Amino acid sequence: MYAAGAPLSDPYISPLYAGLEGLPPLLVQTGEHEVFYSENHAFVDRERAAGVRVTHEVSAGMTLVFQSLASFRSRGREAIRSIGRFVHRQAQ
Repeated sequence: MYAAGAPLSDPYISPLYAGLEGLPPLLVQTGEHEVFYSENHAFVDRERAAGVRVTHEVSAGMTLVFQSLASFRSRGREAIRSIGRFVHRQAQ
């Protein structure tokens, strides 16, 4: 339904197929039990092969968008703190 009939390999549908060479450093956070687990790993591998610096954090036991649970899950709070640290390092 998300793709509305477009091919899933369309780079506008999935960044896994986009040409992202030259991007600034990326932070990718993946929950161990999320639906896009393997796609996130493939994306990270592809971007590293293209020369993009990628920090990939995998959170054990977490699902998709676990960061949104920060108000009541410690791993969500830690993920948000990690985002802040990452952004701070890039701004220096």
